Amino acid sequence: MENVGLSIHCHHRALVEYCFNYRGRAEFIKRNKPPSEREIRLRLFKILPAEAIAELPTELIEAGKVWDEAYKVWDDAYELRNEVYEIRDEATRITGDQVDTTLDRAVKILDQANKTWNDTDRKTWHDKWCGCKYWKKGEIDFSEPVSTG
Repeated sequence: MENVGLSIHCHHRALVEYCFNYRGRAEFIKRNKPPSEREIRLRLFKILPAEAIAELPTELIEAGKVWDEAYKVWDDAYELRNEVYEIRDEATRITGDQVDTTLDRAVKILDQANKTWNDTDRKTWHDKWCGCKYWKKGEIDFSEPVSTG
C-alpha cells in the first residue's frame, strides 16, 4: 500500500484528504484514538487507488495533483535537509575533535604555567592587580566575612 496520497477517512470529518504518512497515521490511531473507534477507523482509512481517484470530482483530482507535487517538493527538501544535517554533524565531529584536542593541549599548558609560577611572583602580581584578602594558598578562601565598610 502507498504511504502518501489522497485518502479516504483519514480523519472523521473529511471524506477525502491528502495523507502524508499512512503508516504514521495508522500507528497514531492505534495508540491514541479511543479503543472503541480504532478497528473501524483502521478498516475505513485507505490511500485511494487510481481508479477511485479517477471518479472523484475534477477539483479534487486537481487538488490531489497539487498535493502530490507539494509533497514531492517537501520530501526533496527534507532529504536535502537531512544531507545538510549529516554534513553538519560530520563537520561538528571533526571540528569537535580538533577543538577537544586543542582545548586539552591548552589546559595542560595553562596548568603547567600556573605550576611554574612561583608563589612570591604570583602574590606580587595578585596584590598589584586585585589585592583582595580572600586569595590564600592558591585559591579563594570564602571563610572570612566580607567587610562592608
